[in-house]
Amino acid sequence: MKKVIFLPIIALLIFAVCLYGVFPMFARAKSLKNSLNIQTADLTQKKAYFANLQSLSQEIEKNEALLQTIATALPAEISVPSLMSFFQTACSENGVILEGFSYEEPTAQQEGGLVKQAFFNLNVKGGLLAFFSFLETLEKSARVLDVGSISFQVGDAALGGAEQSLTFNIRLKTYSY
Repeated sequence: MKKVIFLPIIALLIFAVCLYGVFPMFARAKSLKNSLNIQTADLTQKKAYFANLQSLSQEIEKNEALLQTIATALPAEISVPSLMSFFQTACSENGVILEGFSYEEPTAQQEGGLVKQAFFNLNVKGGLLAFFSFLETLEKSARVLDVGSISFQVGDAALGGAEQSLTFNIRLKTYSY
């Protein structure tokens, strides 16, 4: 009779030990396995991200000259003396004379954006072909320049009367970031 009483008690104790001792360990192991899978996926994603950053870094190093050209085209701030020198050189190379140069500060509305704009007014004098050559030089330069407007006045005839001297007023816009 003692066996009959002890067997259900032992079975009940084994069941209680399994219920309160072994099953929580299994549940914790399953939870840890899920956590490990999530962290493994996160680590794989981060490795792919850093591999992508490494390849982008190598690509940037390969294109260093191109980045220098972009830095020249969009400088951090507008250097008025540098631009005036550029305009003077372009004028002298193309046979026109830079008679006037003025710079307009960016307005408060323009300063709010990421890219800043500055306006220049140039007064150049010369022949029509030389002026077209000057515009072509501006177009081919590495600097980002937009021609807003061009107006001209007819002056007196040049030496020999072959080509008239024209005065051109050009409004240019350039950018910086």
